[in-house]
Amino acid sequence: HEAISASGGDWFGGGGSSPSKGAVPEAQEAEFIRSILGREAALLLVEDGTGPEIGPEADPGKSNVAAAVAAAAAADSNGAEATSGLVSALRPLEELFLAHSKETLTRPVEQMFPDVEGYANAIPSKHDIQSFMRTVQGELDRAIHGGEASLAPLLLRGVVQVVAYMARKIAGMVYMSPAAFTYSLGGGGDPSGSRSGGPGSGSNGLPHSSDPSKEDGGLTPEQEHNLQLVALLSRLHGSLTSLPGLVFGDGELLADLAAAHQACQEELAPALKALERVARTHLLRPAMAAMARTLEECLARMHGENFGEDANPAAAGEEDGSPYLQSFQAMLGHLAVEH
Repeated sequence: HEAISASGGDWFGGGGSSPSKGAVPEAQEAEFIRSILGREAALLLVEDGTGPEIGPEADPGKSNVAAAVAAAAAADSNGAEATSGLVSALRPLEELFLAHSKETLTRPVEQMFPDVEGYANAIPSKHDIQSFMRTVQGELDRAIHGGEASLAPLLLRGVVQVVAYMARKIAGMVYMSPAAFTYSLGGGGDPSGSRSGGPGSGSNGLPHSSDPSKEDGGLTPEQEHNLQLVALLSRLHGSLTSLPGLVFGDGELLADLAAAHQACQEELAPALKALERVARTHLLRPAMAAMARTLEECLARMHGENFGEDANPAAAGEEDGSPYLQSFQAMLGHLAVEH
């Protein structure tokens, strides 16, 4: 600029003597403004009237501002095409990276559910879940703290697929036999000491478990197994829910990290719903329905009691309530404590 000014030229068209022999053509002058000052600064100079018209050939029918806006739009279009081409060229690398990440996530899950005879119903331990979550967190840490927070939501899509696989495996481990949904206070399954469902059946008409613990009102092995599955689903659900906070932190985030944090929460939603669906459909609803039938049968005993004038007051239980009501209260308390 100083060299051109010394020779009589004016790079920014602000008046003075006419351009000298060493003056730069107007198109190159505009390019110089764009490259050195940036496109926005060039637009300001043109709008202010101190800069040249931008474009290889100025249109006399257009103002400097109109020409500058047209040039800026063309530059944006070229930039978008270049970005799109770059993304397309890098997509195979992205797919390879995500495939490797999913393979890493799958490894601890395969150890939880090995395809080995005798391990079909072995419930994963708390240590297994912690190992899986450490792997997930490690994958996200590499993306977020490695400067590529935008990769975190993409990585979580692999997490969702792996968790969906885990949910299917857990659903297949649920015991649905009658012993898993038979409830009693002991003495053969009837609070009053008698079986209302006939020989060999419980208070809800289902066969009794042969396990001795069932005869004294304890949990059957099938019920203990299903309760452990509920605890497993709850533990995994809680760990996934708190995952974004562990990775991103609880403090105020920068704009790009805040957007990635929100995207991660949205990406995790299908995995959480898959776990909730298994818990509700395969475990909680069947158990609650069986408990409700058991309590209904306790209330139905009122039809077998004598409430007439000739009823024995001691047998009717006037002081503590009718036998059917005592039975209902005892069963309700037992279910609340044991189950």
